[in-house]
Amino acid sequence: MSRRGRTPGRHTPPLSHTSRQIGERPDVLEDHSISLPAWTTDPGPLMAAIPALLGFYPTEALVAVHLRNGHLTRLTCSALNSPTLVQDCTTPLSVLDADTAVVLVCVTRAEQPDDPRPYGHTLPRAADIDSVREALSRAGTHVLHALWLPAIVVAERWYSYDKWHLTGLLPHPAFAITLTTAAGLGQATYPKRSRASEFLVPDEPSALIRRAALMAQLTGNGTSFGPFGVIDGALNNAAHHVLPRTDDSLVLLALAVSSASTRDAAMAMTAARPEAGSRLWATLARALPEPQRTWPAAILGYIAFLRRDYALATAALHAALWADPAHACASLILEALARGLDPAPFQVI
Repeated sequence: MSRRGRTPGRHTPPLSHTSRQIGERPDVLEDHSISLPAWTTDPGPLMAAIPALLGFYPTEALVAVHLRNGHLTRLTCSALNSPTLVQDCTTPLSVLDADTAVVLVCVTRAEQPDDPRPYGHTLPRAADIDSVREALSRAGTHVLHALWLPAIVVAERWYSYDKWHLTGLLPHPAFAITLTTAAGLGQATYPKRSRASEFLVPDEPSALIRRAALMAQLTGNGTSFGPFGVIDGALNNAAHHVLPRTDDSLVLLALAVSSASTRDAAMAMTAARPEAGSRLWATLARALPEPQRTWPAAILGYIAFLRRDYALATAALHAALWADPAHACASLILEALARGLDPAPFQVI
């Protein structure tokens, strides 16, 4: 059966519509305003802040922290099992130059080294670190630190690939609060990347089929209503944690967002009320069948992108593209995410 012809089901869509799964693609954060404390001899606070900066706790991943003149300018997270790991950590080359320094943080479960002062090739994934370091060096970028730890949790011991004496225990994330506060991040930190996708798992198949039939019936009857009022009212209700639950209310919202002029207004209204909008569009993305869930998922991804909740933005945009692979808006925002663009200019999308 073709993908278009399948019965709506309770499934989690693939997280990529390119040749690579999202687990193999880098998640990117870029912000030129984050001033870092003097942690050159103790990178622990920076590592403790990584989950808040990324929006999830990385596992089996290589995180590259880019610094320029004492400022954090870029953060990438690439799966260690990616066949394009080196490319993911060094793309685009335009962000790499002699003024940029990189801290590499390898997060992978492994046995604690037997050597009480391990470093270099006695640590896990040392060959991967060497390959990425060599590629960065060719681009003229210096690796300030290369570090390994099994997981980003309080009191986990970390080690350096370069300096046997550089080791320590990961501090509580509160010690890194200046990083997350200055970045304006940390609204949502997921236990792992896939949890953001689980947040968008569709409702039961029977409910989706029932709502699809109701939409077809109302569309066939030429039912008229005020779409702007429907969306504005739903956002006002969502601000008070009152979300649409009945088939009628869900379908009316789906029909309201089906016209281009209404969608533009919906995105503007949602940008003005991001918390309420996130609740409303997440509900619709779960409750509506394909292809009607496309725009709710895309708007949710757009708002999450503006709020720098990159894990949820990625999951929502991929959900939109799974429902409609040709969706231009979702593709545009996902490309902006992949390139590490600042969300601010997208306020007027």
